[in-house]
Amino acid sequence: MSAFLCNPVHIGQLAAFVRRDPHARYKSAELAETFARANLASVAARYHQGVDAVAREFGESSAEAYVRACVVESEQPCRLSPVEAIKALHCLDYQACEVAGWEGSTPAWRVREVLSIACHALAGYEAAAWEISAERSPRLVRVLA
Repeated sequence: MSAFLCNPVHIGQLAAFVRRDPHARYKSAELAETFARANLASVAARYHQGVDAVAREFGESSAEAYVRACVVESEQPCRLSPVEAIKALHCLDYQACEVAGWEGSTPAWRVREVLSIACHALAGYEAAAWEISAERSPRLVRVLA
């Protein structure tokens, strides 16, 4: 498995996406910092380097400069559709998972929360049934029986 440092636009736009949800628990700048630090830590763990070395390898002067660039981008208008956000979140999840304990970590949970926001923003989500029943899908019941 390999890992790379997502560019600041990638991280920042994912963080900006949360502004679509009026009930979001995080500010976009806070989320950008969380995602950037998680990605840095993952690449550093994968390649046994320090976070500053990782940042320099990917064109930033330091880890803090990378985090700041991600935060700055998070303040820009969001240009992602829900589907683009979902795909970019899957990429970030893959790039940030190299640290021990990733699945139960705060950054991993925040990725899932933004995934939920993106899913709720998909066309047709609100109109879809919450529960699938035999009345709504008799064919499904026959297949499962």
